[in-house]
Amino acid sequence: MSTIVNTNNFLRWTDVPGLGPVDTTSAIPNGYIQDSSRCDYAPIFKHEEATRFYINSIVGTYWIADTGIVLQMINSVTGAVTVANAGVLNTDVFVNPAGDDSYNFYAEVTLENTVPPGKYKLRIKGDTRTWLESNEVQVVAATDTDNLRGTALVTYRHDRYFYGIRYQAQPTFTHQYRLHLNYIDQQEESEVNVYKEITTGARREYNISMDLLWTVETYYFDREAHSAAIVMFKHSDFKINGKSYLAKDSYRIGGNPRSKGNKGSISLYDSEFATINRCNP
Repeated sequence: MSTIVNTNNFLRWTDVPGLGPVDTTSAIPNGYIQDSSRCDYAPIFKHEEATRFYINSIVGTYWIADTGIVLQMINSVTGAVTVANAGVLNTDVFVNPAGDDSYNFYAEVTLENTVPPGKYKLRIKGDTRTWLESNEVQVVAATDTDNLRGTALVTYRHDRYFYGIRYQAQPTFTHQYRLHLNYIDQQEESEVNVYKEITTGARREYNISMDLLWTVETYYFDREAHSAAIVMFKHSDFKINGKSYLAKDSYRIGGNPRSKGNKGSISLYDSEFATINRCNP
């Protein structure tokens, strides 16, 4: 049986290549969802745009005793190697609770426009065997406006250890994915301080603090992608297309329970929109 070796991540890695990730994180079943392992959400890999990821192991450690470790991109149907060296596979070395040297992986992948668009998987391979294989990713040409419509480039990191990711040990690392993300609502939120003028009795505004709220929707994520989104939106440094946002409330999952994937939504503060208008007496 295939086992997912990391959680709360848009790239889920299995240690039994070829079988595909199996949902082992959901304690509550959903009988309406059929063939969930065959409809994993696929992040977008746009030609000549960087994708950055970190493999956060369930147990906090994942080590491979091998040499010649490489990151490959393979055809998700045939298993044929399409890109023999998809990016530099870095190791985050640390000591596990047993006192052994261990490490997790992190990498940046930027695909040339010579890679044919389609469905692929990432594979971590050594000299002796294939160690890990990811869920599907969708390679899209930079000129393919139809498949890029409704997607956004998101970047996020935290200022400390967070959900199995050692940000404090990797101060320059930032996750970067292109995901299906749209805004569905926009509203302002104001906090007004009012005083009563002594001479006239009129009410005056002394201080006005305004925020802009965006409600964004994740489009047909599977269960594990929703789990990744829940954590993603809580990072201390979160950006959509280069603009900073801060979560106001909790991530909500809704939609048709009979579908293989559901939509999620959350309200975000626009960090760049913050005005204070003072009315002097």
